[in-house]
Amino acid sequence: MSAKVSATPDPESGVVELSTRTPAVDPFMAMHFDDHHHPPAHKTYEHNGTVHASGIMGPLVRRHHRASPSNALVDDSQQTPAPPPPPPPPPAAHHGFANPGPLGLSAFAGTTFLLSLTNANIGTYVPEIVLGMAFFYGGLVQILAGMWEMAVGNTFGATAFSSYGAFWMSYAWIVQPQTGILTVYATGPNGHIANAVGMYLMVWTFFTWIMTLGAVKTNMSLLIIFVVLSFAFPCLAIGAFTGVADVPHNGWTQAGGYLGLICAFMAWYTAATGLWTPTTAYFVLPNPKLG
Repeated sequence: MSAKVSATPDPESGVVELSTRTPAVDPFMAMHFDDHHHPPAHKTYEHNGTVHASGIMGPLVRRHHRASPSNALVDDSQQTPAPPPPPPPPPAAHHGFANPGPLGLSAFAGTTFLLSLTNANIGTYVPEIVLGMAFFYGGLVQILAGMWEMAVGNTFGATAFSSYGAFWMSYAWIVQPQTGILTVYATGPNGHIANAVGMYLMVWTFFTWIMTLGAVKTNMSLLIIFVVLSFAFPCLAIGAFTGVADVPHNGWTQAGGYLGLICAFMAWYTAATGLWTPTTAYFVLPNPKLG
């Protein structure tokens, strides 16, 4: 005895309704399969757009329903909106610092010029006149310029200004009579003070050579400063080793003084190239870029 399955499409929804017809069943068997305990022999239902027919022995039929215009079109309001585009990157932060180069170069130039006059024995050979500028202008101001160069990301300028600012402050501290540093060496063996000053100047000679090699791709005037300074420091060191430190009359010290004057003028020139711009002056100074 078998059941007959018939499929009837719904004209409104397009869903295929399945039904079965079975012959008469033994009343004894119907007692055990009443509607209270078990579902009808065959049922149809729709899930996710698919019509399923099930019976006592499991699924009988699985059919896709016919597409209708009502479910073929997709409602735009039910679609998931596209994610918004990512926000644009924030603008680069403005550091708010001016160019500290002209300030540091001017401080270096002024203090170098005054000390070089005494080394060249022009006017006087007593170096105490330079102590005030060495502490404040060549020392403090130049160190500040070095820190501002660090803030704007110029490693070379930060190293140069901070180091030579420390040179001027340390030099002023050594020469300052109240510290008694030179007095200690003066009471020692003969030539002790000359060797001490010579060693001090040799330290700055080596540092200047390093900076000179680091300036070969900067600009012409800055490279000239370091090239001249790399010769001035050795002359001053040799003059200290071979002469009397507090009376710089020997040729090596005087040569170092004249080289220092050239270096000072070039530092002022380089500072002017940064100060005399088309927006502040009627003319600018040439300063070719290197590298």
